[in-house]
Amino acid sequence: MREDDLLDTSSEELQQLREVEEEEGRPPAERGEEIREVRGTQPSFLGFRKKWWLVPVLLLVGCALLLAFSQGGNGHEDSVVVVQDADAASVVELASSRRRRRRRRRSRRRRRRGNVKSKCPRPEGQCIAFSTGMMNETLNTELAIADVKRHFAKVSCVKLYHIEEAIVGAFVKAGMTSIQVAIQQQDVPKFARDSEHPQYRKLFAMLEKYAEKVQFTVAVGNEPVHNHGDLGETIAVMETLKKGFGKNRKLSCVRLTVPFSDKVMSNPYPACKAHFKTLYVEHLKKIVSIIESMENGGSFQMNLYPVYTHIYAFEHTSLKYTLGQESDTQYHCPGEVYDSVMDMLLTALKNSLKGIGASKTLITIGETGWPTDGCDAIPTCKEIEKEHGFHPLTITNAEAYYAFVTDSQKIKVPTYYFEAFDEHMKHADHSHYENHFGILREDGTLKFSIPRLGTGPAEKPLSDKEKAKKLQPTGACCFWSSGADKCGTCQDTAPPDNWCAKSKYNCESCTQTWCEGS
Repeated sequence: MREDDLLDTSSEELQQLREVEEEEGRPPAERGEEIREVRGTQPSFLGFRKKWWLVPVLLLVGCALLLAFSQGGNGHEDSVVVVQDADAASVVELASSRRRRRRRRRSRRRRRRGNVKSKCPRPEGQCIAFSTGMMNETLNTELAIADVKRHFAKVSCVKLYHIEEAIVGAFVKAGMTSIQVAIQQQDVPKFARDSEHPQYRKLFAMLEKYAEKVQFTVAVGNEPVHNHGDLGETIAVMETLKKGFGKNRKLSCVRLTVPFSDKVMSNPYPACKAHFKTLYVEHLKKIVSIIESMENGGSFQMNLYPVYTHIYAFEHTSLKYTLGQESDTQYHCPGEVYDSVMDMLLTALKNSLKGIGASKTLITIGETGWPTDGCDAIPTCKEIEKEHGFHPLTITNAEAYYAFVTDSQKIKVPTYYFEAFDEHMKHADHSHYENHFGILREDGTLKFSIPRLGTGPAEKPLSDKEKAKKLQPTGACCFWSSGADKCGTCQDTAPPDNWCAKSKYNCESCTQTWCEGS
């Protein structure tokens, strides 16, 4: 046995070694293996043979813990007094805040690994944008929602452009499973200035009411760059919403987004060289960061209109290419061929996101559609008509575009189709293209068939007599009553041509009482 082995051998082991030597008469050097085996089978206290000094340390720690528990039990009343003297609400809030942060970190790690499914539902099915704010004043919201339910059998999600609990409730009742609501762009500065604004509480209450039935997305504004908004204010509102959702477990599945126009991108020709404009890069990075930090994430939403690309750059984009009926043969990068203008625009968006380190961010097409009239309002559209003998803004082309864009095998990102109804008050000129994006006319009849949305065949517009019968109010809107039973003793009702008199929703929006059957 080596000398250092003997030095490293305990007295107890040496005694065992002597006993072995006496029995077998062999020298220690030949018994090295036995020594090591004996050493291995005779562990010292708690395995700390070499670090013997840890034993008293552990004993002292144990005594200290026993003493602390003992004193805690005897001084229970004192400890309660300390908690009472402190701000109990702050203590509880701090603890719950830490728990929320830990949960969010774990959730984000799971999503990045991709090996755990989110407990939050994902939007499924076809989606449509719904807006009645610029419809003709003779129509009402209840009829519009009923027409959407009647025509779009396969539509399960809807995009709204405001926060109206009555409309959200009506769509929930109609069977929608995914709803996007929006803080209107003109309200973003007001929300940004006051993080305690009452409208936040109103929004949170509405989301909480329907959270178990619907997957909600909250959009902050709409096309802020196009509408000259301040992206700093957009970010401030997003941070306030994120904080509010984090405090309420019922709202943990709510998602955030900002619908952008393609004005934040450089020229998408060619798409592989597209990028976000330098002026917006830092703000866009922050917006993506907030979206990704949400427990249920969100999406980078952009409104994409191939029809505009065709009209304003028709020398580069043929009608068939725009309708997804032929591939691109020019203005593309080496090795890349795009199946359609939409394919090119999506590639440009993906490359732009990749340029700010957001290549894995979920993309949603916030709006896409095709107007069925209004070519006269666009000079280049009239040039196309002069050159080719026809213009692209027709029902036939709209039907062809929707047949292409609703095909999930070609457009593989969530998409909102713009829009459900024509809105003839968008522009003073009735023939303007902005007034004719609807799949339905304002009277609720279907312009063209879209099988993948579950529609039936196209319908003829209603006659004036049919429209009057359909739009006849089923009640009256009471402005004032002297008694508690307003409908029974109503002394002042809204006149028939008054907007408040058109429907129950309109009447309640006027903060008046609707009297059914009056």
